[in-house]
Amino acid sequence: MRALIYRTLYPLAKTYWFLRRPVTTGVKCFIIYDSHLLMVRHTYGNIQYTIVGGGLKKGESTEQALRREVKEEVNLELKNIRKITEVYTEAEYKRDTIHLFIAEATTGDFKIDKAEISEAKWFPISEIPEAISPLFKELLDLANSDLKTVS
Repeated sequence: MRALIYRTLYPLAKTYWFLRRPVTTGVKCFIIYDSHLLMVRHTYGNIQYTIVGGGLKKGESTEQALRREVKEEVNLELKNIRKITEVYTEAEYKRDTIHLFIAEATTGDFKIDKAEISEAKWFPISEIPEAISPLFKELLDLANSDLKTVS
């Protein structure tokens, strides 16, 4: 039921973003385990593969938001969290600053939130699928050297 709500509200949110152009801050993370990268497909919006992430709540640090989003979406704990960079994008009509991280999962066993994530899968870092979102392609280029150090 929540997945249906996400799919229904997402186009409305994009309309709001188009009209208001809000300033937002978010996080995304390259989650690594055993030389594999965790990639997800959302139940809403662009359903190509991407990485886990989301927006900051009021009063949250970027690392707190990252840990919360990862816990909510794939139920994983992280270690060795390292910030890679910040990226500014207007991809969804928001003026969005994304804090990009790389971290290790403490286990390879995840459990997805089926309302938000339709699929999650570990991919060898050297075999990223071609069906990836345009934003993820940009983030992947920025993190390429960081990913090479963990593979």
